[in-house]
Amino acid sequence: MDYMSVGSVRDLIEDTQMALTEEQVAFICRESLKGLLYLHGTKIIHRDVKSANILLDADGAVKIGIYQLLLLLLLYIVISCICICFYLCVVFSPLSIY
Repeated sequence: MDYMSVGSVRDLIEDTQMALTEEQVAFICRESLKGLLYLHGTKIIHRDVKSANILLDADGAVKIGIYQLLLLLLLYIVISCICICFYLCVVFSPLSIY
């Protein structure tokens, strides 16, 4: 996973309170379409392309992010930790008699 220092296009517009120039929009669109072409070539459909999911780097790199995938991954990790902690609490409980 790469660190995208600028953040999303949405964050950039909200933070600067300025509109992007036509050249900037064209560059972001071109790079985003290259990413979508790659995803479609690997039989992956994004389904949620929006300014909040297009990430920018200070070097000019543009990447497409999947925020929902991150949320699902975090939810899976949290549920796994809760289940493991519950299991350990039952196993090491002083009330358990062997």
